[in-house]
Amino acid sequence: GFFSQPRSVLIISPPGVGKTTLLRDFTLRVSAGDAGRPLRVALVDERREILPPGSPCFCRGGLIDLLSGYAKADGMEIATRTLSPELIVCDEIGSQEDISAILAVQNSGVPLVATAHGSSYAELLRRPPMKTLLDYKVFSMIFILSKENGALKTTCQEVAV
Repeated sequence: GFFSQPRSVLIISPPGVGKTTLLRDFTLRVSAGDAGRPLRVALVDERREILPPGSPCFCRGGLIDLLSGYAKADGMEIATRTLSPELIVCDEIGSQEDISAILAVQNSGVPLVATAHGSSYAELLRRPPMKTLLDYKVFSMIFILSKENGALKTTCQEVAV
């Protein structure tokens, strides 16, 4: 499973569906060992949205190195070079700088869990920066979140490696 052999995962949805909330919960759970042994997580939180200052989420005692306020590309580079993470978590990727940093992270062997705006795999393919990541097969799984009749719907697409 994911927790015995972490893989890079992308979570996509239109704005307001719950990507950041899901990412926050996932980060807290894997860092605290809720699904096995705790993983050392480097959380790159550029806009301080995943774990905002004063957040009560820190009371769980997980293994989180928080890089708050750093540009995503800078945070990923710092995490990879200095923190020895077992997993890097990043919200709302999509710029060319993000993509370059993610490719460097991939070369380091550290898995990444990230979110991006989008409603389908086909939509991601139409955006050159995201298409680059898909062409390089950075992510082994893509979760597509949507709302259907007010309920959250999750579709998982495995990517052939």
